[in-house]
Amino acid sequence: MNDLNNGTPLRIVELVSENDHPPERANDEYVQFAQISVVSGIQEELIELVKKKLLESIELQQFIVGRDIEFQEKYIASLTDGLSRYNNHNELEEIRNEKLSSEERHFELESARNKLNGLRIQNSNFGRREQKVCSFLSSGFEQVRILSSTAAHDEIRYKVNNASWICSINNSLALQKIKLICEKFIELKKKVEITFWSSEIVTLLEKLDQQQKNVAFGMIIEIATWEYENSNNRNLLKLINALLDNDETKKEVLVNCENLFSVETPQIEKCLANLNILVALLLNISLENRIYKEKLEQSICQLIARIFGNRKFRSSHMMSIIEVLETVERKFGRFSGKFDNMLSLLESRSHMLERSEQHRVINLIRSRSSHSPIPPEILASAYSSGASIRNVTVIEHSQSAPNYFPHRTRDEIKREVQMEYERRWRIEEEERLEEIRRKKEEERKKKEEEDEKRRKAEESERVRKLKEEEKRKRVLEEEMEMKRKNEEAKIKLEAEMREKAEQAEIKRREEKSRALKKLQKEETNKMEQMNNCTFLQNVPLFRHLHPSGSYSERMLDGKVIGLYYSGYWCQPSRDFTPILAQFYSQVDKNFEILFISSDRSEQEMNYYLQSSHGDWFHLPFDSPISKHLQQFNTKNAIPTLIIIKPNGTVITVDGRDQVSSFLNNPQALVNHWKSV
Repeated sequence: MNDLNNGTPLRIVELVSENDHPPERANDEYVQFAQISVVSGIQEELIELVKKKLLESIELQQFIVGRDIEFQEKYIASLTDGLSRYNNHNELEEIRNEKLSSEERHFELESARNKLNGLRIQNSNFGRREQKVCSFLSSGFEQVRILSSTAAHDEIRYKVNNASWICSINNSLALQKIKLICEKFIELKKKVEITFWSSEIVTLLEKLDQQQKNVAFGMIIEIATWEYENSNNRNLLKLINALLDNDETKKEVLVNCENLFSVETPQIEKCLANLNILVALLLNISLENRIYKEKLEQSICQLIARIFGNRKFRSSHMMSIIEVLETVERKFGRFSGKFDNMLSLLESRSHMLERSEQHRVINLIRSRSSHSPIPPEILASAYSSGASIRNVTVIEHSQSAPNYFPHRTRDEIKREVQMEYERRWRIEEEERLEEIRRKKEEERKKKEEEDEKRRKAEESERVRKLKEEEKRKRVLEEEMEMKRKNEEAKIKLEAEMREKAEQAEIKRREEKSRALKKLQKEETNKMEQMNNCTFLQNVPLFRHLHPSGSYSERMLDGKVIGLYYSGYWCQPSRDFTPILAQFYSQVDKNFEILFISSDRSEQEMNYYLQSSHGDWFHLPFDSPISKHLQQFNTKNAIPTLIIIKPNGTVITVDGRDQVSSFLNNPQALVNHWKSV
């Protein structure tokens, strides 16, 4: 249907067994058919494949919804201080530590309960859906129609393009679950949700073999890249950082990062997206992971070098790289030695930038050299001799400067200075990391002591509440038992009395019903005699939709009758007649219309009937009875609708106005006329 809406014909492919000869389909501007002859039995194989994929899809949906139900139950329990119901206290601590006002907590609680109810309903439908799929696909059918998703929906979804990955994912439900969770990750807002689903992914990863793990890690990193390009969220980066902090997964994450981002690609924008992912990981990696930090730095430098070597490299790409490096410099204060060659390459390309932007490159270069721990004596000697400190290259020694490097070449001096710089930088870095580790260890011990103290207090409070609850339950059970016995005796007595009363009531109702039926029968006979049509006697009636038949005045017995005076030559008549026809079509059979023509000829009357009138009765043109019935038209005007009873009693002469006012509820007006 989407194709038809945008003007493109709907294309249908029919698979026909080679021994069958179905009739050819005719193409038109809306539908195009293509019949393809296939080996007999291929259709059954396709049906089995469709069945397998449908059942897998239902199982995946059940998994996601089931885990979501578990999360919502935990979330609701945490909001209502029901933490003792679950074992995973670490997850729920994050919920408990969130600072929510009473209004926010109430809103979150209501939202979670509503979502939980919806998820439970959805989960209950999956079993019926699975049974329906199996039952339907097991029976014979002629046609299967698979509607593709809309293009707008496809644009906002991640797609796996690696052929080997697709094969592995199709053969592993665990990988499909990980893919679905990663797609769900992109839309998550709450930190506790991210933590919950992260633990789910870690659990699923433990069930995979090594090849499947490689696919899973590669897919997670690719989806993170896709998220970086298509969303403002960075949830998958948080997941990757969590995997880096896990001893069992951090090595495999880094290996897959290196493998994925080392693949040559001519798309420079893809390289820049990968660069942003690597830098984001570097900025968020724990400072204790020094080895992994150095590996990330090396991958970043290699990726930047490939971007510089791309034939489509422009100044705009260089500005993007500068912005990325500035975030690294702001985070760490200086660049490690891994960035030396890359910064030199950046300096060599600075001429591509406008003069107003070149100072940003200079600041990055200075950020590296401003932290160099070179001895003051060497710096003084270098300054007095005109040496370039930035490149640590000594051009010449002045005669007045002390000779700190006797019998050594400039390259040897340069290497020694650089080695000294790196040695002191490593010492400073190790001291800084040791200080960070010490502070973190103190904080960890302090937090453990506080947690232990809090747990003991909570355990003591929990035991006290349990004892009070048990005592209260015992008292309540005794009261309930006594109350139950009294209620049973009372219910038994009431049941006996109620049974006697019901028997008496049944007998009374039967007698009353017999009397009422007898009275109704007498009343019906009386009303039928009173409601017979008497204002017409032996007059044939006609309907224009049934021209071959005629009807007697008995058709009007017991009904409210509208005498409709109208003519085609009258414009108000032509305006009101369709309104009356609509009114007539919406009421029951207790209302009938008799049309009395004021037309100038029989041909004009017949045309008027066919073009505008409803399926009601009319009199012959210019008949004596028509002239006789003009006496009811006291208004002497058309169009006029006179409402009368079967005996000719006038109910109202303003039927036209009343019909126009009750178009929204025609039956109410007819009931009113009947009650007059």
